Amino acid sequence: MVKNIIIINTGLNPNSHTAILANETYKILKKKKNVKTSFIDLRKIKMEFCDGRKIDKYNKEMQLLYKKLEKADAYIIGTPVYNYGVSGVCKNFLDVYSKTMKNKYYGIVHNSGGVRSWGFGVEDLMKNLGLHSNVTLVQPPVHSFKDDYNDKDEIVNKIIYEKIDEMLKALVKAC
Repeated sequence: MVKNIIIINTGLNPNSHTAILANETYKILKKKKNVKTSFIDLRKIKMEFCDGRKIDKYNKEMQLLYKKLEKADAYIIGTPVYNYGVSGVCKNFLDVYSKTMKNKYYGIVHNSGGVRSWGFGVEDLMKNLGLHSNVTLVQPPVHSFKDDYNDKDEIVNKIIYEKIDEMLKALVKAC
């Protein structure tokens, strides 16, 4: 059976290391057999702020994204870590779309400014998705920080790729 796994990049910076990490994960996932994948880059989506409206009251683009997310078997969420938590953009995304993820699985790829900040983004997502929508996190989360990239913004730390592979194997197996 083909698994439908969607990768969501919530890093809005034009030079986002989170986006690079999420895109690398997408490239690897595309090569896997029995997996259909797509990449959602929130830099290209007209996202409105969550204010408790029903989805049919948001713009058409957000409504179409909601339907796409409902059809997924699993997700990979890419988020930067800001102020020891997920980005506001990621939180807004979850506030609008977490119901589509109910009782499914997800993996995390995230980037922070330093090596010691990695757990905070994971903790935020676990609380938001686990408690609210019963979404199960697969291990390991994939973390990168500035030293994992060269001056061309390429991932140079091979351990990142090993973690991506471990996470993808766990995610495909779970869903």
